[in-house]
Amino acid sequence: MSKCAVIVVAVACGLTVGAFGQETGTAAASTQQQVKEEHRPASWESSWQAFVKYCEPFLAVKEKREELRIAMEDKAVEWEGKVQKIDMTMGGPSYEIAMPPVSVTMPEGDATFDAMTVYPKKPNVPSWEKVKVGDHVRFRTTLKSDFPGMLLNVMTSDSIVEPAVKRGVSKGKVLVWISSEDATLIAHQATQSAMP
Repeated sequence: MSKCAVIVVAVACGLTVGAFGQETGTAAASTQQQVKEEHRPASWESSWQAFVKYCEPFLAVKEKREELRIAMEDKAVEWEGKVQKIDMTMGGPSYEIAMPPVSVTMPEGDATFDAMTVYPKKPNVPSWEKVKVGDHVRFRTTLKSDFPGMLLNVMTSDSIVEPAVKRGVSKGKVLVWISSEDATLIAHQATQSAMP
């Protein structure tokens, strides 16, 4: 069963230069391809910001949200962010990760996508044990509905007042979370305060 959930690639470009500053044969073609890739917008599978922007037109029209779910179901993503909370009370660890904030306007109101909670499965838990609040992580997870049709969830805090109030959410705020399954830690950078 998946859990509810409420990462940047750098390309180095090397050139081979022949006489008179002209790029040579296959190196020129390879370099042209690299330049095209560097200027291509980031895909939503590897960029949180691109993910939210991809979702925006679907979120703006409630009737299109099922299309979004179908397009994203079972897709692996690799994103990065900063751990802001670790919870060990849900039968296994969960890591709330602060993501670069991106605002979206929806029929329910304005919302900011700024966090995601991931739930590593047992085989992946040991790699997460060294992670502390404040650490920067890159992780891979699979977008997965935790209930049929519930991949991307939108509601106002009015409908879940008690839990929202406990988290400091003001009444009427639009809440959005993404469901995913498992989480693999790809890279981890401890913050200065977390280092011995």
